[in-house]
Amino acid sequence: APKRSGRRQTQTQFEGGSTQLKTVCAGVSNLYCVCVRSCINLRLRLTQYWVHFEERQIANLKFDLQDAAFERVRQVSELNEQLYAAFVSPVIQAFTNPWNAALLEWLHPMRTSRYLLSATFSPWMSSVAEYAQMIEKRRAPLEHHNPYFAFEQLTIEQVSRAIEESRKQRDATEERLFALLYGGESLCVASHLP
Repeated sequence: APKRSGRRQTQTQFEGGSTQLKTVCAGVSNLYCVCVRSCINLRLRLTQYWVHFEERQIANLKFDLQDAAFERVRQVSELNEQLYAAFVSPVIQAFTNPWNAALLEWLHPMRTSRYLLSATFSPWMSSVAEYAQMIEKRRAPLEHHNPYFAFEQLTIEQVSRAIEESRKQRDATEERLFALLYGGESLCVASHLP
């Protein structure tokens, strides 16, 4: 595929199952369109594909539906941004300093869940490591006809069904809430209901 100037392009040629990366040029955008061109090579009796990425902007995305509800969402979002910039941001900037930043970094749940349960921070956790070693030495595989295997499969199926149903209910609830808050009458809420 010919290279176009001013755009980020990654050109990849697929030939008979093998992939050869030909050209990679750096860019800054996060939205790309994948363009695929195919050509049948009669001499080699295979199809060759050329793939490249063309940069796009959000403004290039066209939608047929211009719902008034989404216009209200845009207005509320802009109002929230103005209120945040006027009232919340100055307070946060006034109270933010390197010590607060370090404290918040160490109090982050992803970090505290690691060091609060470590033997370095909690000495009593060293007994857990000893119990783990004892259990590991006594481990033995279960028989295939063990009833726990059937129970495990049943539990997995029930949990999977529960997660799927909760996802459907969550989506339907969020869609109803959106319709109530922003008046999205064109949204088809009933399509998500069982």
